[in-house]
Order: sequence, then structure tokens, then C-alpha cells
Amino acid sequence: RTLLHQRAMSAAQVLCLSSPDTYATVNATLAPCGFSVVHVTTTADCLARLQAQPTWAGVVAALGTRQGVDVLLEDGGSPVLAAARAAARVVLVYSHTACRRPQVAARCLQAGAQGVINSSAALASAFVESSKRVLCLASAETTGVVQQVAAQHGYLVEAVETVVDALAKLRLGTWGVVVAALGVSSAPETLLFDSSGGSELISQVIALRPRPQMVVFSHTACAKPEFAQTCADSGADKVLCTADALEELVCDLEAASMMKTSVSSVEPGSVCEMEELAKWEIYADVESYPLVAKRRAREADLAAVVGKKHSSFKRYKEFTDEIAGMLSKLSHPLAGCSERFVRLVHVSDTHHHHDSVDLPPGDVLIHTGDLVGNYGNRDIATHLTHFLEWLKDVSQLYQFVIFIAGNHDVLLDPSIQKYRRGRGGVL
Repeated sequence: RTLLHQRAMSAAQVLCLSSPDTYATVNATLAPCGFSVVHVTTTADCLARLQAQPTWAGVVAALGTRQGVDVLLEDGGSPVLAAARAAARVVLVYSHTACRRPQVAARCLQAGAQGVINSSAALASAFVESSKRVLCLASAETTGVVQQVAAQHGYLVEAVETVVDALAKLRLGTWGVVVAALGVSSAPETLLFDSSGGSELISQVIALRPRPQMVVFSHTACAKPEFAQTCADSGADKVLCTADALEELVCDLEAASMMKTSVSSVEPGSVCEMEELAKWEIYADVESYPLVAKRRAREADLAAVVGKKHSSFKRYKEFTDEIAGMLSKLSHPLAGCSERFVRLVHVSDTHHHHDSVDLPPGDVLIHTGDLVGNYGNRDIATHLTHFLEWLKDVSQLYQFVIFIAGNHDVLLDPSIQKYRRGRGGVL
């Protein structure tokens, strides 16, 4: 147990050979992400540390802590960098001089460094996985709340004050979460939505791959449903305004990340597998119903990965219990095999996620609209094409298919000129 504890501690420790100023930058960047930074000022102390502890999360070294003394690079290479490569996952040289002089940077790389950097942003990119990087466009007060929650989970927050700055940051790196207020101030360059009602920031975020979580942190949006709906329609994943709600989101993201690396016992559903059913099954009880059974199996996997005390597991189970409770109140079985029954399968609001829906077979399929995901700059004509291809495939499971357009399916409205046939439209 002691050995495991020591390994866990060393896996989160970073050895820093530098001046006090550079150490302060390294510590301020990595400490909030759960790293413990050990500071040394001489190459002898650095080598002694590397020999005494053979495993480190990383080593960050300056070219020298004093002029002409304790220099990192020697004529034959660098004993520190050579030892660091054998002991650490990440080995970096933090130096403004090396970044300005390509020949010096090349010597550092030849001696064993994996990279040469001179900023906290580059340092964060090297040590913090992209899924735990948060870009925050908000006031100082809101940014403080975000940083407080993020620090508890090892997330790194980078704050910006304008939409232009946020867009520039998006282009420079990969992010796990983007948090934005409706406006940092009354200045136009700080407003999330422009005068036309669109949001370039949200549009850019949802176009990224891998796609970050887009969060709008706003008391106004939480208090006014029409504001929250605008954010959701533009592509925001969450609209929230408290530290508790943000904490809940982070826990869910962590649980989802852990589940991706675990082996699931849940078999993926498939429409095609259900085609062979000759009659509609009457399930023995609510827990046997495929939706509930699938979620219960998912619960078991989630509990095995994060534990039953984890907030994500508790919320997942509560929702499954709620579904099971509603189904148990039905006056008739969920499915019947008698000729007296006609089985209706109803779905709506797929918003271009129809491929993720597992539909049971039946007599009649009814889709009551909102097939496209027209949030921000989306090609809803392509969405319609994909939907119709999917609908053609699943229609084989039914005698009749009924579709009713929803308020998002504007391209099916003949009164909207840009979608009319013969006018550059798609119909």
C-alpha cells in the first residue's frame, strides 16, 4: 500500500530546475491541476532528486539559474536532461532565450528535451490533457467561481475578456470546456451574441473536433427561459449560473471520460436485430423493458467505475427510477401480441441524432418533428437528406410511417423563400 501511495505521489510531481521567478510561473500553472512542483536551483540537487526518486510526472528546467554557474547544457550534452528522460514522462526546457535562438533550442532537443517553451499556456498544454482545459470568457467574479470548481478537479482555466481573444485561443489549442457569460461588460466585443442574434463563438465551438462542452454561465439566462432557449438553439450544451451546477457538470464529464476507458457489459442496441421478432413481446415487468434493462446494466458499469457515491451515478439512477416509475403506472402492458392491439412507436426532437435512437418494431411509426439540428451555422439540407435515408431504413419495421414537421424544420415551410424549389433552395 505504501509503494502504491509513493507511485501515485510521484506520478503527480514535477521537478523544476530554475530561478524563483520561473518556479513561481510553473507552480502557478500546474498546482491548480493537481501537480506538486518541487523546486531546486542547482544541477547537483536536480540530479540527486532524479536519482533518489526514479519516477516523475515531468521535469522543467531553465538554461541556467545563475550566469555561468549551474548551466543546463554542457559541451557533451546535458546530464540533467539525459537523467530526466529516463525518469519523467514530460521533459521541457523553459527559456525565453532558447525560444528566440533556434540553435540553442536544437541543442536542448538533442540533449534530451521533448520541447522548448516560454509561456504558461505551452506548459499547460504539455501537462494537462485537453479534456481538462477550460476556456472562460466571463467577468472576474464568474471566472473566480469557474476556477474554484476547476481546481477541485484538476482542470486548468484560461481566462479571456473578449470574443476575439476567445476565438484566437480556440484556434491555438484543444479544449475540453468553453464557459462564456452573455456579456463581460456592455462593450460589443465582450457580448456572446451579436446584434443579429447569432454567436460566432458558439458556432466555432460546436464545429471543433473533438468538440468541447459549450457552457453559458449566466444568471440572466437562468432566470429568463427565452434567453436560455436562445443559448440552446445556438448550440450551448448547458445553461447554468451556480458553482453547484458547474460542479455537477464536471462530475458528469469525469464519469463519462472514465466510462470510455472501461469495458462495458452493455450490448449496443440495433434496429436490424429486432426485425426477426414475429410478434410483439409482453414484458414480464418494468425492469425487463429494454430501455430500463439497458439503463440498469449501464448503472452497474458506472458504479464499478466511479462508485455508487459519485454524483453522476446517483443522478443516472434517479432518472432510471423515474422512468421505471412512469412505466409502472401504465394501465396496459407496454407491448401486446393480441390482434386487439396496434403498436404505435413515437419519437420526436431527434435534431440530427436519429442514428443514436434504438427503435423497437411496431405497426405505426410516428415522428412528430424537429429532425434537424439548426443551431448556429448548420447545413440543415444535409440533415434532411440524412434523416430521410435513416427513415427509409427503419420504415421496413412498420406498416405505416407518419412524419409531422416541427418548428425547427423550417426548410419544409414553403413560405420561406430560400428553401423553395427553383430559387436556389433544396425542396
